[in-house]
Amino acid sequence: MGENIAKRNPNRGPTHPGALLREHIPRERKPVSAEVVVRLGAAFGDGPEVWLHMQAAYDAWHASRKVDVSKVPRLAA
Repeated sequence: MGENIAKRNPNRGPTHPGALLREHIPRERKPVSAEVVVRLGAAFGDGPEVWLHMQAAYDAWHASRKVDVSKVPRLAA
């Protein structure tokens, strides 16, 4: 059986973890700290890794569009 894996639009940024908690965190402008990630994982029973991954994906996506890497030299393996 083939897997149906949804493909995310690369032009649409990942959801900020705070967007899932709008009634608790009114603005998702601040990053979710490691301490909050542990609490969220305990509260929802899904572990801190889920929330940490969401924050990292959000941060990396926005940084990749903001940071100019055109003059960074490629390193050879």
